[in-house]
Amino acid sequence: MKIQPDNPLLSYSGRIDWNDRKAPVFVFPCTSVAVRFTGRLLRVHVRNRNAYWDNYLGYILDGKQYAAELLKNGESLLEIPVEGDGEHELLLFKRQDSCHEVTFLGLEIGDGENLLSPPFKPDRKMEVYGDSVSAGEVSEAVEYVGQPNPVHNGQYSNSWYSYAWMTARKLDAQIHDIAQGGIALPDGTGWFLEPDALGMESVWDKVHYNPEFGAASRWDFGEYTPQVVVVAIGQNDAHPVDYMKEDYQGAPAVKWRAGYGEFLRRLRGKYPEAHIVCCTTLLGHDASWWSCLPSFWLSYLKVYDAYHLLCRKNQNTLSTGLLIHPLPCRWRLSLAYLPIQRDPGIYTHAFSADVLCGNCRSKRLTPTRISRLLHFVFFVQKALGIFHGNFSFFLFQYIF
Repeated sequence: MKIQPDNPLLSYSGRIDWNDRKAPVFVFPCTSVAVRFTGRLLRVHVRNRNAYWDNYLGYILDGKQYAAELLKNGESLLEIPVEGDGEHELLLFKRQDSCHEVTFLGLEIGDGENLLSPPFKPDRKMEVYGDSVSAGEVSEAVEYVGQPNPVHNGQYSNSWYSYAWMTARKLDAQIHDIAQGGIALPDGTGWFLEPDALGMESVWDKVHYNPEFGAASRWDFGEYTPQVVVVAIGQNDAHPVDYMKEDYQGAPAVKWRAGYGEFLRRLRGKYPEAHIVCCTTLLGHDASWWSCLPSFWLSYLKVYDAYHLLCRKNQNTLSTGLLIHPLPCRWRLSLAYLPIQRDPGIYTHAFSADVLCGNCRSKRLTPTRISRLLHFVFFVQKALGIFHGNFSFFLFQYIF
């Protein structure tokens, strides 16, 4: 029995192209469709469009996760083995970024079997703007811990293990993960599509954005309103020139900071009531890239611990102060000092998600205390000779 994509018993999540209700297009990582059904037969129909790498769809059937390799281009029929009769639950999701776009064409279950009421969809919502780290790129390459990124062809990338989706699951929230490997903030910098690099300033409000797949299309922000927005941009902006490191007050660095502020203002314009969390990634980078962020935190943004934003019963009681959650134990502080020169693996993503969720008790900080803490961090980094972003990212999580 064929189930069409517009069946109301299918539950979708993510920034999806719904121009054709019979053929929704998944573009961003973490985009998913969930279904509950009966019987032993399950087939999934999809159509793939490839830009680079091998492409895989992730799926979780009855709690067990798998990956299915897709044809480079064209339609694929995925035969998914189902164990046992009775009720089953499937989550089909996009593991990778716009290295490909995949169209969901429906699924098949056995004749005489039934779709059941859709899985629970939480009311809480969060959105992430980021790069390969937020997309979960190379997250499954756990055997390469402490080493550079392995040579790969997409097989290690899995958005399920990104800190972004982990955080959403821990907070029982939906996720829109606007993440692209290699992307910087402004056009013309970063690794994505270089030498004609496309930046987040041109991607953030789009559904389709990779020119290899045709014209760009805009997203309707009325379709999804998050309570929390995470901005994790800045890692790739030092390519091809690390102008923030070379001259912090130079014209390119000043222009970048102005562009970052403008990007935040645009987000605030779309989400007047959302709380915006700004951070860098765990990858190594010069301290100048994160040292400019406190000026944004302390100026016009209201920034809170994500756990309090999504889980506190009466959000109207939240003040406009900044929040800090203390370190849960000393080994996490020492872990934060370790240089990370590759995209993080599953366990590092899990660690980041734990801290971002704010599982510990929060404590209010004044701007003076934040300034003292930042000076302390610079002192420690200078003493240890490790001026890069690993501890910087953790400090951000430590504050917010």
